Amino acid sequence: MQCIRLSLREPAADERVYDPRGMSAANSPPDTEPEMMRGGRQLRQGLVCAVGLLVLGLFLWQQLELTGATIGFPLDDSYIHLQFAQNLAQGNGLAFMPERPVPASTSPLWTALLAPAAAISPSAAMGWAKALGALFFLLAAADLSGFARDLGARRSTSLLAGVLMVLTETLAFSALSGMEVSLFVWLLVRGLRCWSREEARNCGALVTPAIWVLLVSALARPEGLLVVALALTERVVRSRWSGGRGRSREIAGVLALGGLILVPTFGLFLWWSGSPLPTTFTVKAGSGHQWLPSTRDLFRFTDILFRVQPAMTVLAGAGAISLLRRNRSLLPALWLFGLPIAYSALNAPGQPVLLGNFGRYAFPLLPFVVLLGCLGLEDLMTHAREYLRLNGHLGRSVAAIGVAIVVLPCVFSTLNGAGRSALAVRNVEQSDVRAARWIQDNLPGQRIGAQDIGALGLFSDAQVVDLVGLVNPEILPFLRGSRQGNHPSGLGGLLEFVGASRVSYLLLFPRSYGGIDNLRSIRPDLEIVQRFKVERNVAMADDELVLLRLPPASAHP
Repeated sequence: MQCIRLSLREPAADERVYDPRGMSAANSPPDTEPEMMRGGRQLRQGLVCAVGLLVLGLFLWQQLELTGATIGFPLDDSYIHLQFAQNLAQGNGLAFMPERPVPASTSPLWTALLAPAAAISPSAAMGWAKALGALFFLLAAADLSGFARDLGARRSTSLLAGVLMVLTETLAFSALSGMEVSLFVWLLVRGLRCWSREEARNCGALVTPAIWVLLVSALARPEGLLVVALALTERVVRSRWSGGRGRSREIAGVLALGGLILVPTFGLFLWWSGSPLPTTFTVKAGSGHQWLPSTRDLFRFTDILFRVQPAMTVLAGAGAISLLRRNRSLLPALWLFGLPIAYSALNAPGQPVLLGNFGRYAFPLLPFVVLLGCLGLEDLMTHAREYLRLNGHLGRSVAAIGVAIVVLPCVFSTLNGAGRSALAVRNVEQSDVRAARWIQDNLPGQRIGAQDIGALGLFSDAQVVDLVGLVNPEILPFLRGSRQGNHPSGLGGLLEFVGASRVSYLLLFPRSYGGIDNLRSIRPDLEIVQRFKVERNVAMADDELVLLRLPPASAHP
């Protein structure tokens, strides 16, 4: 691959690269577009945002209708973010409980963005979280449409890419979920788009605006570090392939820049827990790693992507080949295929890869599934028209049928997804939120061990003890140690830990730790205080949440 130095001159005819429309890639980036073309780009992005607003309006309307006009979230994790944001706004740092900083926030940047509204009230923070999520969702879709155009796609293909993204059910779900997914997705799309433009202009430098954006993305999700590593690897390999010299000084510059952006947060994590990574990594990845990816894990990722974007998932491989033929950066494809491999490699041996509620750890791949799928579709349609000699009205009719086959499943999925999202919000309201408010009214200030801690921490003044280990990682040795004894479900370790932690109440799902019946058979003095039923459950670990009282003697040994 020939490497050409950055130059402001117009490209010569022999410097053109593959483009299915016969247009050189050098002419396709919009930096030198005529005014009319810029207006067309703005119109396409406006159409994408209009469709996105309709989708978000549908999701929000369904949620408000099903919950009685209650603004809520479909995940308890959303309330964990708000609790961190509230403590940050009050000057307590990245802490779930004011007295104890802990590296449990997987998105310090999202926490910081929520903090100003959290200083006002939880309700204000909830509305602000939805507004921010919607904004980043629309920005990402508009950028993805422009990204496709940068890669030499037709105007219709770039419009299709943006529309398909806003019609991706799980991304629309994430936009109003109060989670950091939309922020991370936008930073990824923006960063990879900048990176691709730099590669198209043969920019050999490593410290570039794109690297800034990609490093910041690591503060939205730790997976952003993988994107940075893939980007640097690609640029170094391209340079070496073209006969360039070593890049040790420039790599040192990137590391220095990364330190400037990341060390303040990851350094605190290291000081608090001995690891620069959030406690989520230890809890969900386990104590060991298999290092070699498994086919089963990769199929789980594929299944999540295929459910919401079936045609684009099938065509994504062809899109990766299209990037090669267009002589463009392979970073979108490297990210799409690299993240599942990394997750599987870091997974605990013998355990299925953990992808979070609803498979949300795979959601940041979806914009690039759409992007590559659209590129593959365009090439497929171009070659089909040439081979079958489809011209005029017949060619346009076949293209319209192809687009309908791609778009209609997404429309139906989004319509059904709006209802599922509303159900998930109501499920969380009926369990975690209702339990937190009941505890605040009836058991103020009590020390309570819980599996879901977000709503409990935000809506009550209970002394929360995390039984999963995100905020109280000291429980993990108890749970893992007990699996080698008589209670493989971790039940023995749980009872030992809650006794040592002076817990007075347990808030559990009935089937956790081998089941409440098993728990009460070992400790018959446990008393069920309250049950919180969940109707038409799609989001929670069980169909009810149970509050149990520990006898004073066992609660305070």
